[in-house]
Amino acid sequence: ITTDFCDKPNEASGSIAIDIGLKHLVVATDGTKVENCTHAKYFDKQISALQSRADKLKKGSRKQKYLRKVINRLYDVKCRKINDFQHKVSRRLANKYDTIYAENLSVKKMSEGHWTNLNKAIRNAKFAQFISFLSYKTNKLVLVNPYNTSKTCNNCGFINENLKLSDRIIVCANCKEKYDRDENAAKNIFCLGQAINFGLCSEKATIQEVLK
Repeated sequence: ITTDFCDKPNEASGSIAIDIGLKHLVVATDGTKVENCTHAKYFDKQISALQSRADKLKKGSRKQKYLRKVINRLYDVKCRKINDFQHKVSRRLANKYDTIYAENLSVKKMSEGHWTNLNKAIRNAKFAQFISFLSYKTNKLVLVNPYNTSKTCNNCGFINENLKLSDRIIVCANCKEKYDRDENAAKNIFCLGQAINFGLCSEKATIQEVLK
């Protein structure tokens, strides 16, 4: 007979919303900010240097085959370190909160966008994997529509259309409220997530529909 056994009661309670990004993997409504790991940047630099050396060698030579093996090992180590980091962060959140609200991001579209300098960073950040870790660790994960969660002022509902990706501290053009871009997005995700959780709107609803 196989049974599930937990020697410690689950003490997770309450709810939280998180905004996922490149600089900070998590910016939460409780004030938590978790900086993203730098493993990908560190290993990519080494891999790029070895790849350049390997390309200059004779194809199929013993030296080139050796460098290919080293490069593959570095890819594996990079992947394991990113996975380990995301497992720890997701476990910490799941142990503390019963319900987590997050954006339903289309990572494929994001990594194929016109910000070519960010495409590789988005792929390395593995947002979809982090959401996947949360989905089976937390009691309840609610994914919301990410449309305009960053551009919409949580204080008055005004959409700051001219917002640039580099704008981190924002002053709302309508109510003059000054706020952090990621913290504001987390608050909007929380409002939208709660509305979905209590059946007040569908999962496709936008933050504008909820704030109205």
